[in-house]
Amino acid sequence: MNGGQKIAEVIRSYGVRHLFTLCGGHIGPIYVAAEKAGIRIWDVRDEATAIFAADATARLTGITGVAAVTAGPGVTNAITALKNAQMAQSPVLLLGGATATLLHNRGALQDIDQAAIVRSTVKFHTKAKKVRDLAPATALAMKVAQNGIPGPVFVECPVDTDAFFDGYTGVAIDINRDVVDGTNVHPHQKILRFSSQNGLNQFLNP
Repeated sequence: MNGGQKIAEVIRSYGVRHLFTLCGGHIGPIYVAAEKAGIRIWDVRDEATAIFAADATARLTGITGVAAVTAGPGVTNAITALKNAQMAQSPVLLLGGATATLLHNRGALQDIDQAAIVRSTVKFHTKAKKVRDLAPATALAMKVAQNGIPGPVFVECPVDTDAFFDGYTGVAIDINRDVVDGTNVHPHQKILRFSSQNGLNQFLNP
């Protein structure tokens, strides 16, 4: 089971049947898993609309509304609607994509300090660091969203956690090797090496 499947399984267990989003590459595996779990995907025109829709769904049904946005500008574009949900005491889960864990703070695509940006607008925020963290983090966020005074919560989902499987345990850096599996690379290039061959096989051959 990959990270996207873990998220879909948890939110469906809480009665979620709709996921609002603006399509982004960092969160693609979540879409695939959610659709297979019977959760309808609503692809809207901008991230704020996704949050507003999740907020409205929560108010109408009493079930936590769920939205997913891609990394960086996807998260920043959602802030106004997230603040609106906070002021309305509306339970909303925002799943935010993020760059791969290993590449954080290394100038990767759309990599910013998302926790610092959302902190003042949510009841709870967390970041999954491994695939196995996603299910408990999502479940905890869903509980916090409804407990006490309802409100929005944020779970940051690095692309390497929602895309990979349980057998995948992360990546390691090896800067001394200039050959990986017979492929020549620049000797100064940092080489990502899968620490779990089983996880790599599952990813390549699902």
